Amino acid sequence: MNELNETTTAIWIGLDVAKDTFAACVNLEHIAGQEPQIRRMKTQEFERTERGVEQCLAWADQRLEGAGRPAAALRVCMESTGRYSQEAARWLWKTRPSTQPAIVNPRFIKDYGGSLRLRNKTDSLDARVIACYGADRNPPAWEIPSKEYQALQELSRQRHALVKTCAAEKQRMQETTLNRTVRAIQSRHVEQLQAHIQTLEDEIERTIEQCAPLAEDVRVCDTIPGVGKVTIGVVFSELGDLRKYARARQVTACAGLTPRIVESGTSLRKPTRLAKTGNRRVRGALFLAAMGALRTKKPNKLSRFYAKLTKAGKTKMQALCAVMRKILVLMRAVVISGEKYDDSYDPRTT
Repeated sequence: MNELNETTTAIWIGLDVAKDTFAACVNLEHIAGQEPQIRRMKTQEFERTERGVEQCLAWADQRLEGAGRPAAALRVCMESTGRYSQEAARWLWKTRPSTQPAIVNPRFIKDYGGSLRLRNKTDSLDARVIACYGADRNPPAWEIPSKEYQALQELSRQRHALVKTCAAEKQRMQETTLNRTVRAIQSRHVEQLQAHIQTLEDEIERTIEQCAPLAEDVRVCDTIPGVGKVTIGVVFSELGDLRKYARARQVTACAGLTPRIVESGTSLRKPTRLAKTGNRRVRGALFLAAMGALRTKKPNKLSRFYAKLTKAGKTKMQALCAVMRKILVLMRAVVISGEKYDDSYDPRTT
């Protein structure tokens, strides 16, 4: 991507992707570092299909040619809208790989739009804001995950949804009810949910076993205290191959496990908390893993780390969040090294 931008000036297309359609804006007016001319930007709506993506690119080419800029390189930026944005990105990679579509956290787009002092919110306006964000921030391209990681994500997310439903149904069963039919339906529902959860867990294991490299990564991560196959499945499915993160701080940032310090002058000094700008599913899985590591009978590096932090004055939640971060760093480290975890292992040596 950097080589592309060094030789040509990228023209960004902003896409506001919905279920059936998407609004597109070709950013011909805005120059990075200058005040965006939002009202001058033209937009067009297309069907959210592969054919719609092709029509959008053809429309963008016509706009470039009409502006006398046919040699400019097109790039695409869109908000993360789950399957809808990912499908659109796959079609873009297939139709024209040079667009290198970027999928951005919606919170970043919202904050950027707020900085432009916009009062309204429409699909066409959002597409213009996204196009300007691409020109100003030059976000990295979204990488298509392998089919194993895609399957793992779908299975893990479905399991998570069923676990939440099952927990809610068990909670309802604790409420007093005199109706036998209601109690019977609740009981059968819980049994069905538990059976479906087990089916998904079995399929997760089969998916992992069918991919030798993935199975090896799971094997070494499974040796970390508190980390089980459910945690590994969530982390891998949401963050992808941990080797792609050049530094440990990058993977912890993607999980929202970086500290957020709030201080201003001498009067405002809030407790340090997690930034939470990353994947909440990963944080949920790592929270359970951290709790498991602290509850193990045999002392380990993580439990000693937790005790050290609490003794130094950190709150229990602050110390627990630090353990969550360390677990993720250790997972990346053992995946890169290919070696099992041991208490003397130092991830900073990788």
